[in-house]
Amino acid sequence: MRIWNSYPEVEKAVETIDSIYSKHGSLPPPLVEAYNKNLEKARRGIVARFYEELSERCPEAMKYFMGGEEK
Repeated sequence: MRIWNSYPEVEKAVETIDSIYSKHGSLPPPLVEAYNKNLEKARRGIVARFYEELSERCPEAMKYFMGGEEK
């Protein structure tokens, strides 16, 4: 997976999360793992934008990205 380098890339990732979560009520572990690895390597501003967008569009999915996996 390519590291996010722009806000549009982050917005697309959050759109994907929102779409999957809305349909299934959960996220697939491979997606969560890939996105969490991306968050570890992305620039601080990109990470902040990810959390801002996610908290607005799909706050229910935050649990997957607050320390790794859903607990």
